[in-house]
Amino acid sequence: MGNNPLVIAIVFVPFFTGIIALLFSQTEKDKTQRYISLAGGIITTAISVMLLIQVLETGPQTYQLGGVEPPFGIIFVADNLSALFGLMASTVLMMGILYSVSCHDKCIS
Repeated sequence: MGNNPLVIAIVFVPFFTGIIALLFSQTEKDKTQRYISLAGGIITTAISVMLLIQVLETGPQTYQLGGVEPPFGIIFVADNLSALFGLMASTVLMMGILYSVSCHDKCIS
């Protein structure tokens, strides 16, 4: 199993994408936030697909935060069900981003 960085990336990529997007101001001419959110959604969905494929091929994947063993450390585990739910959540995230990017001018005047 070993440490698979995709297990932790599926959590932290959307988190840091949101922080980075908040750092850019939203004006009428500036679409930087939209592009950052769209890129984060695409990356998260791609990571979810890759993680699901790895789980289906090789079994459950793990990642130990800080390298500390489980009684005292935190360990993330991705099995079949959690990888599938991760893919479903990232798909919903991507559809929400696509909708908000396409209707932003129509919804907010």
